[in-house]
Amino acid sequence: MFKKFSLIFILILSGRIYADFESLCHEFGGTLKKGHKCPNTSFPLLTPVCFFKNEYGEEHFTDGCTGPSGGHNDLFLKSCVKHDLCYHHEPLSSGKTQKQCDLEFKDNILRDCLDAPDRSKCERWANVMYKSLRAFGGLAYRCDNDFVKDYYQYL
Repeated sequence: MFKKFSLIFILILSGRIYADFESLCHEFGGTLKKGHKCPNTSFPLLTPVCFFKNEYGEEHFTDGCTGPSGGHNDLFLKSCVKHDLCYHHEPLSSGKTQKQCDLEFKDNILRDCLDAPDRSKCERWANVMYKSLRAFGGLAYRCDNDFVKDYYQYL
């Protein structure tokens, strides 16, 4: 029941491709495809997914920001990608737990809010995103679970 509710919640919160996401994917030399199933957990990613390789030839994928952002998706995009990669490649790459990935994400999006026109609103939404992630993120943690040398090299 919880997994079904979580999937419905994620589907409702999933939005359109943001121009910045498409541009970032192309900047990585990546390709956008519709949806993907996590190789390790079989969890479906139903939004557009960017597939790209790092300088070592290791494959990565991200679906950008998929949670409630209050219209800050483009501002939070790089932090969302970094968080996706942390979820996909931990704990094997650096020994990080899901909570450590989530706390890094929270710190990053709060830092992103320094550039927001309405910083207070942005920070409220950053906290909503973090709380949503803590409630439902377990479904995507270890989505890929492959060791990679450096999953932060792009950001």
